[in-house]
This record gives sequence, C-alpha cells and structure tokens, in this order.
Amino acid sequence: MYITGPTTPAISINDHLMVEQVVHGATTIVTLNKPFAMNAGQVLTFFTMAQGSWIEYSLYIGTSPEQGNNFGSITSATANAATATDKTVTYKVSNPYIQSGMNVYDDGVLIGVVDTITNSTEFELVNALAANIVDNSVLTFSFSVLPSVSVLTVDNETVTFTNPAQGFVLPVSVVQVTAVAGGITNLIAVR
Repeated sequence: MYITGPTTPAISINDHLMVEQVVHGATTIVTLNKPFAMNAGQVLTFFTMAQGSWIEYSLYIGTSPEQGNNFGSITSATANAATATDKTVTYKVSNPYIQSGMNVYDDGVLIGVVDTITNSTEFELVNALAANIVDNSVLTFSFSVLPSVSVLTVDNETVTFTNPAQGFVLPVSVVQVTAVAGGITNLIAVR
C-alpha cells in the first residue's frame, strides 16, 4: 500500500513510501519500505493503485553526460586565478559540459561541488574553495555516480538504466520515474 499525508512533514505519492508488512498483536506494527520521520498524530492515508489505472509511456533521455570513466562524465577547464574565499570560479574557454552537481578537482584534489552555472565561463561552488586556484590551473569535473535513471514499469517492477545514451528511448513501458542521478536531465515522457 502507498502512504500519503497532508501535514508536516507532507508525504506525497512521489516519496514512494509504502507499507511492506503489517503485524497485528497487542499493538499493530507497520513496517515501511524505507526510514521516514513522522510526527505523532500525523494523519496518513493508505491506498492501493490498481495497475489498470496506471498511465504508461515511453521515456526519452534528453540529456545524458558523455561517458569518460567509472564516474560518468569527465570534462576540464583552464581556470583563472582565485582566492581562498572565492565561491565564483571563472575559466578561460566556455565548456558546455560542466553541470550543477559535478565535483570539481584541482590537480586531482577535490575542492568543491558546482552549485550554479553563472554563464558560459563562470560557476559558483556550493562551498568556498579550500585552497587558492592559480592562474592556468586545469580543473577537472565529474559526477560522483554514473548517470542513471530508475523507473517503475507497468509490470510494477523497478528497473534502473545505467549510462543511458542521450536520445535513447527506454525499452520498457514506464509509469513513474523514481530516481535520476549523475547528470541526466531533460527526460521526456512520450505517450
């Protein structure tokens, strides 16, 4: 059974919170599919969804990072000098493969994570730099996990596709996307 709840913390169908087991005794024990903190007295709704009511579609992978190594996309940029307190990093030549969420390495040392792309030659880090970036440093960027998309199929199975190619249509009838990782964006549902 699925669980939803309107009060804080709100629980929606997209949280994928489900009842795995119910044991009746002096007290009833409900085991969930994953840990979830709830408040005492929180109103919950338990329901099932008939598979016949599920809308199925094909899922098109709009953007998937180019594959480089075991950690998915790797790209680089030659940086301009920065100070230890800078969160903004500028680089000399535009690199369209740098994305939010990528780890940033200077000479192999992790210095932060890309927060937002400001423009074609500048981005903000989640945290301030740990060390100075010298002029002409070659920074490398990669996601910490392989690109993947997990879906719930019309057969009620969860399937994960790792390293799907950009422009790829998943070979299953999808009813819900349950997780996306490693820089996959622009998913398109096609009916």
